[in-house]
Amino acid sequence: MSLCVSKHDSWGRVVCLKLKQHRMCKGLQLIALATILAGLVVLMSFSFVHSAESPTVLSLAAGGRHTCAVLSNGTIRCWGNNSDGRLGNGKLAEDYGRTVQVANISAARQIAVGLNFSCAGLADGTVRCWGGNQYGQLGNGTTNKAIMPVTVIDLHSATAVTAGFFHACALSNAGSIACWGRNDHGQLGDGTQIDSLIPVPVKGVTAAMALSAGLSHTCALLKTGIVRCWGSNQWGELGNGTKIDALVPVDVVGLQSVAAIGTGNNFSCAVITSGRVKCWGDNRQGQLGNGTSKEALVPEEAKGISSAIKVDGGSLHACALLRQGTVNCWGFNQTGQLGYSTRDDTTRPVHEQGIFVPDEVIGLRSAREVTTGLMHSCALEDRTTVKCWGGNTNGGYFTAMVGTSTTMPIDIKVVP
Repeated sequence: MSLCVSKHDSWGRVVCLKLKQHRMCKGLQLIALATILAGLVVLMSFSFVHSAESPTVLSLAAGGRHTCAVLSNGTIRCWGNNSDGRLGNGKLAEDYGRTVQVANISAARQIAVGLNFSCAGLADGTVRCWGGNQYGQLGNGTTNKAIMPVTVIDLHSATAVTAGFFHACALSNAGSIACWGRNDHGQLGDGTQIDSLIPVPVKGVTAAMALSAGLSHTCALLKTGIVRCWGSNQWGELGNGTKIDALVPVDVVGLQSVAAIGTGNNFSCAVITSGRVKCWGDNRQGQLGNGTSKEALVPEEAKGISSAIKVDGGSLHACALLRQGTVNCWGFNQTGQLGYSTRDDTTRPVHEQGIFVPDEVIGLRSAREVTTGLMHSCALEDRTTVKCWGGNTNGGYFTAMVGTSTTMPIDIKVVP
């Protein structure tokens, strides 16, 4: 077999000096080209598989005893207690110590978590819910629990969703709101106290841009920068200066230039555009952050916060995400849900338990989001790291083996 003597032409191509050896050179060139292409295919395949297996976390929501995260590939993963099927993976069995994927969802944009159920807003404007349904909180026209997502009836343009204890609400792209589920205190905002198995329109709100649901009340942030709330007002959580339940939205007194809102069990908070936080309602555990344990029927400023961009309320505590990436929490701290070492002394009187002013969560420096559950809290750092702290009953809140509670934020392995 004779070898071809070759050189490069002006275009950089390899050519043979002898015509009779042209076929052999051409064959060698094809082999080289095939080798290069095969290498590129391998690299592209590896990149595709790696990307598909490594989505980032977009958002979080914490509830009664479970937590869920929306991933960049449109799926949702949840962890914690699975009573009533609230994890949405088609099972009722507990699966502590790891996250599970919610079934049949591939285009999620937002997640909301109630006491025993969850709801997701999808890219096509529909909403799907799963879990407990004793008051119709799944919005599908029944009271049957669902261990996999079911579609909420007649919602086609939802841009946001929120969940209370046993009710949920969705915001449309036109600024209107519809709610469903329990309505014993008027938390659906339709002017009645009748539970609804399907969404009903909230009266008097046409220009909302955000919403948040508490135990038995709901609040909406309007495009004008004011806040309206409705439902239970036992502790002044509607912020209108009274303790009278409202079956339709009422204005929160003295609030203007509001940038974000968040509600807890029986209290509410708002972030002002200046970065300050104001709260109102129940304050028995210091959850208003104003340095006292006295309820407030109108908004009062939380102490020491001047750069907040988000606030969220749990059962009896609240947390704020600050512009610099840190998180401040205040209120009830019996299970370490405030994220710092000072816990409540259970031998003290109830009215003295709680941290009445905000303080910084240990070890968070680049948080992008914060969410509060019944007795725990979680934060997202850099879209890849989720950290949680507080109560860990039966190992249900976290994916790592820790004690019944922890004040130190611990990493949650959201993506297996």
